[in-house]
Amino acid sequence: MSFFRNCEGTSGVSYSLLIGCMACFCLLSLQRVGENLVRLFDKGAHVLQQAQSHSSGGAERPSDPSTPSTPSTPSTPSDPSTPSDPSVPSDSDDVVLSDDCADGQLDQEVVDRLNAWTVATPDKTGDQWCRTTHLYEVNVGLTKIIPEIGALTNLTFLSIGDNPLTGVPATIGNLKKLETLQLFRDQLESVPAEIGDLPKLRYVYLNGNEFRSLPDEIGNWSQAVMLNFSDTPLERLPETIGNLQNLTTLYVSRASLVVVPSSLTKLKNLSTVYFDWNLFVSLPEELCSFLADVPDVILDEGVCAF
Repeated sequence: MSFFRNCEGTSGVSYSLLIGCMACFCLLSLQRVGENLVRLFDKGAHVLQQAQSHSSGGAERPSDPSTPSTPSTPSTPSDPSTPSDPSVPSDSDDVVLSDDCADGQLDQEVVDRLNAWTVATPDKTGDQWCRTTHLYEVNVGLTKIIPEIGALTNLTFLSIGDNPLTGVPATIGNLKKLETLQLFRDQLESVPAEIGDLPKLRYVYLNGNEFRSLPDEIGNWSQAVMLNFSDTPLERLPETIGNLQNLTTLYVSRASLVVVPSSLTKLKNLSTVYFDWNLFVSLPEELCSFLADVPDVILDEGVCAF
C-alpha cells in the first residue's frame, strides 16, 4: 500500500511507464524460471536413463537389450510401433539353423544374433560360444528365446527365468547335452514337443508359467530326477511320466490338475511329491496307497485317507 501511496503524485505517463517496467520484469522472471525447469527436467531424465541402463539385479552386464550398443547387431529396419530389440528377430522363428557347434565354430551371422540377444553374457566369438556350457540370462527383460539357441550344442546348464517369454523355439531340442533347464516364472503359454529330445536332462524348472498341458515327449527324460511344474494352470500330467524311473522329486503345487495319471505308481524312486492346491478332490485308492509309502508327500486335506 505504501508503494501505491508514493505513486499518487506522479503523472499519468510516469505511472504507465512504471507499470510497463514491472510487467517486463515479471516476463523476464518467468522466462528464467522456465529455463531452469527445462534444465532440471533434462537432468532428471538423464539420471533416470543412467539408472535404468545400470540396473542389473546385482550383476554387472551390458546395456538393456532394447537399446543394444554392440556393433555386431544385424542392421534391420526398425518398426516405429515397436522399439528396436535384438531379442525379437526380424525373421520367422521357424528357421532352419544355418550352423551349430558340431565343428567347434559358428557362422558369423549366428554369432552376431547370439551376441545381440544376450544381456548378462558378454559378447563372444564363434569358438567361445561353442565352448560355452552354462548360459544364465535371468530377469533381463528378454521377450523371446531366439532359434539360434539350438546352435549351442555343448550347453549343459540353461537358465532363462523371470523374463516375459511366451514360447520356446523347437531348436531347443538340439541341446543334447543339457542337464539343467530353468525356465521359471516366465510367461510360457506352451511347451514344444522337441523339449523331449533332451536325453540327459536331470533338473527341470518350468514353474510359474502359463501352459495348461505338457507334451507326451517328456516321457523321454529318462535321466530326470527333479521336475517342478508348480504355479501353473497345468490341467494334467502325461501318462508318459511313468517312464521316468530315476525321478525322485515332483512338484505340482498350486496348479489346476483335475486328474493324476495312474502311471505315477511306476516311479519307485519317488521320495518327494507335492500335489497341494489343485482341482482334484480325491485320488484313486491305488494312487493313495502308492503315495502313502513316499517319504515326503503334500496333498490337500481329504484327498487320501492317510
